[in-house]
Amino acid sequence: MLIPDKLYQPYPLQQKSEEGKDSNPIECEIYQVLVSILY
Repeated sequence: MLIPDKLYQPYPLQQKSEEGKDSNPIECEIYQVLVSILY
């Protein structure tokens, strides 16, 4: 199944690469929940 990159990348790649990890882990968890519900 194909999932849009926006679900995995709710924030800019530059910010994510500079941090070296998810800049907003809470938001990431929310997207993971949405993905689990949709799929």
